[in-house]
Amino acid sequence: MDAQVFVLWMLVIVAAALAGWWLAVRPRASYRGIATPVSFLIIIAAILMCVLALSGPRAGAHRLPPPTYPATLNR
Repeated sequence: MDAQVFVLWMLVIVAAALAGWWLAVRPRASYRGIATPVSFLIIIAAILMCVLALSGPRAGAHRLPPPTYPATLNR
């Protein structure tokens, strides 16, 4: 389930970056005035996606302590 959520978030980020590029950065864009902030956000999203790709979806899972189970007494 974790891998599916990871892939879903990657697709959401890519779709948002593509929509931002289409509306603001491309030639003849509808919202040409906001091209600089959208370009900055696209670069930040690309950097974050690289960090996620390098760390993997389970980064930090090895640092968690093993689960503890309550002791039971059988009489």
